[in-house]
Amino acid sequence: IAGLFITPAPSERANHVTDTEERTKTLTPQQEMSMWWGQSFNYSSSGATVTPQTILSIPAFWRAIQIKSGVLCSMPVEVFSENAGGGTTTDKKHPIAKLLNFRPSSMYTPYTFIETMVLHLDTHGNFYAIIRRKAISQEIESLDIVPNPDEVETKLTTRNEPRYVINGITYKPENILHIKGISWDGILGEDTKTVHKENFGLALSIRQYLSKFFGNGAHLSGVLESPTKLVQDVYDRLVKSWKVRYGKGGSEEGGTAILENGITYKPISLSPADSGTSDQRRGSIADIALITGVPRFMLEESDPTFNNGETLTKQFVNYTILPLCERITDEINYKLFPVQEQGVKMAKFNLSKLLSADTEQRAKRLDTLAKWGMITPNEGRAMEDINPSTDPEADKLHFPVNMLPADLVGA
Repeated sequence: IAGLFITPAPSERANHVTDTEERTKTLTPQQEMSMWWGQSFNYSSSGATVTPQTILSIPAFWRAIQIKSGVLCSMPVEVFSENAGGGTTTDKKHPIAKLLNFRPSSMYTPYTFIETMVLHLDTHGNFYAIIRRKAISQEIESLDIVPNPDEVETKLTTRNEPRYVINGITYKPENILHIKGISWDGILGEDTKTVHKENFGLALSIRQYLSKFFGNGAHLSGVLESPTKLVQDVYDRLVKSWKVRYGKGGSEEGGTAILENGITYKPISLSPADSGTSDQRRGSIADIALITGVPRFMLEESDPTFNNGETLTKQFVNYTILPLCERITDEINYKLFPVQEQGVKMAKFNLSKLLSADTEQRAKRLDTLAKWGMITPNEGRAMEDINPSTDPEADKLHFPVNMLPADLVGA
């Protein structure tokens, strides 16, 4: 019995099979625990049921997904080609750029694709999309999202080659785009909803408590006290008349009660603040901020100073968005490009506008790049989504006239 409570070792999560053609059905750890314990495995110590749907109902988590996916979707994915003499050139007509920025699938837009990816990563720890290719040309036709990552079975062959089993169909790794989160073995990302079950459960329990507190009588406004013991008939009449006249929706709700026979009304109050739920709620928001990597001030009402807010936003970009971009593009570069283009062409998120979101900072950056001959005027206009100039000089690099090469300084 005790063995049922032992978490499977990381190496056991991707089961070895003796042959790639003859496979035995295996279950993921999440499926195994659900089979033994049913829905009780989803219960946290606070009593709340933790599932992807209940987690998404937490306002702070919902907002965190919107923020992260919104930032990622604001940055187009560009394909770069390495030049023979060094440097890179943007290949705007590459099929991968069109696929990721225009229509990953006929069923959804690039925004929906990225948003679902972020949601799956922050709830399941894994995101899967089936790579559909044309039969003859092998050009990628679509990226079809796997709706429930928990239903994907991952196996290893005797050659340590992963295989993905989805709805009874086995796929080789080159046909599955697999973005994973933090992982013990590098094969499967850790299930976020399981690892942070108690944190999510606490946030859900606080919300449920507050709902009951205000919604169905958990909050008593006062009590009626009698100096003598009331017989049952008198007690029933008193309760009924009080509810009819002064209860919620009563004929004299909010009015002044006139009591007889020594009966007195004693008001009591216990606000959520008195019970400590306000502090606990703020603590839950802080937990969501730590789990998702979104700054806390973006998830709740706060009034940070300008400098503090700007610093926190930069930290969000540097420590949350940039690593997430690398995690995504690493898999894209390996799975979506044909073998002959791997290492020669690569996909990257265009971070220029994100890293210089302030108008003044963007202007200074463009001025510096143009002044030192790093971009042409038309390239600078393109970076700001301005139509190119028809002046031929706008396509030429310009350099300061008071600068000389180092070997001419002595002369």
